[in-house]
Amino acid sequence: MKDKKDEININTENKPVKSQKNIFKRIATAPLSVIKSNLKNIASKANPLDKNINKNDVSDSGIESMRFAYTNSKKAIKTVDRTIKTTQRTIRNIKTSRNVINKTGKMIYKTGKFTGKAVIFTVKVAKTIVINVTAALMNPVVIIIAIFVVILIMVLAMVVLLMGGGASANISEQYAYSSAAGLVNVPEQYQNALDFFNTAVANRQEEFNSIIDNMYYDYNNLTESSLVYMERTLPEPIVIYDKSFSIDERKATLKSAWDMDLTVTAKEAIAIAYVYLEKEKNTENHTEGGIYEVSYTQEVFDLILTKCVTFSNTVYSGQYCPDENCTRHVELVDNPYYYEVLNKVNEAATNYNNSSDEYWWNYWGQEYEYWSSVLDNTSPTIEEITYICEYQHDLHSIGLAFFTKEDIMNALEFTDNDKQWEELTEKGFENNYNIST
Repeated sequence: MKDKKDEININTENKPVKSQKNIFKRIATAPLSVIKSNLKNIASKANPLDKNINKNDVSDSGIESMRFAYTNSKKAIKTVDRTIKTTQRTIRNIKTSRNVINKTGKMIYKTGKFTGKAVIFTVKVAKTIVINVTAALMNPVVIIIAIFVVILIMVLAMVVLLMGGGASANISEQYAYSSAAGLVNVPEQYQNALDFFNTAVANRQEEFNSIIDNMYYDYNNLTESSLVYMERTLPEPIVIYDKSFSIDERKATLKSAWDMDLTVTAKEAIAIAYVYLEKEKNTENHTEGGIYEVSYTQEVFDLILTKCVTFSNTVYSGQYCPDENCTRHVELVDNPYYYEVLNKVNEAATNYNNSSDEYWWNYWGQEYEYWSSVLDNTSPTIEEITYICEYQHDLHSIGLAFFTKEDIMNALEFTDNDKQWEELTEKGFENNYNIST
């Protein structure tokens, strides 16, 4: 018996492991049929112990005890046979439940194949043990040990099978998530998404530019021309554009503050859009983490761009311009020179009337005539010109902000799992040689 055990160990250790082709088929069929056939052969062997127990024989030569043990071992063999049948049904159930299909939507995720190299090796060990045990069946102790070994190995084989299947399914699941499987034709959908993204960016930028272009400015009517103040608040540090008239040069400067490099890349936006579409499908179908067939649309990228770039325009009326000198103000005031000339006229007239000398009459008379002539050509009032601000401006206060990928996903209510899905999708795009990111 010792030699037999040694022989069993040697055969088990040197048994070669075949290739992994058709792994699942071999795991599901070959080991079970081998074990069943060998067990049947074992049971059919001529065995002196395979007789009814003589309950009337009171003498104990040891043979009745051995027959009792052997009879119980046959029951154990039947138990093994039932276990094998149960295992077959379990494997059939595994095979029929490989595809994950949602009843309320088109879920396209499928579980991958089992890899099971370790399972094959374990089953072949079991097969070797069963074959070698056949030779030792004449010994009841050996058969009992062999049966328990077979049961133990079968249980271990199923554990390894399930663990291997779980690991393979996990790999298949990660591939389904990282490959954007819901797009079906990924290269075509990616190109469509790129076009949608560029259109959404152009449309969003045009919305921003139109706010600035529509500000009123007229050089000949500075009093009512619009003022503008702008802050680009994100990303930090804040960039401030001080208050000024909305002249063409200023408008161009403000529009140049648009910079999509401060927010997401096209690849990131496309990955976010994909996960967002899948989230929408899961919400509709009351599922979580399911992969449905989806297609990109212009609407989803228009939505994402509202989260990428935000801007505001608040208008305040009755504001003053920076230098408060936009308006030419004219006011009529008394002319000091006019009153000086008037005094000269009055002085000449008074002196002429009070003079008793003919000589002074001629002098003051001439003075009077001269200053009277000057007075006739002098305006009693003059225009006083000043430059002021009459507080008739509209001030446009503009806010502009560019958000990060994390900010955008938070705005779209992504969970941590959704964010991981987005990362996997990005990697899948990068590794797809049929698209250019």
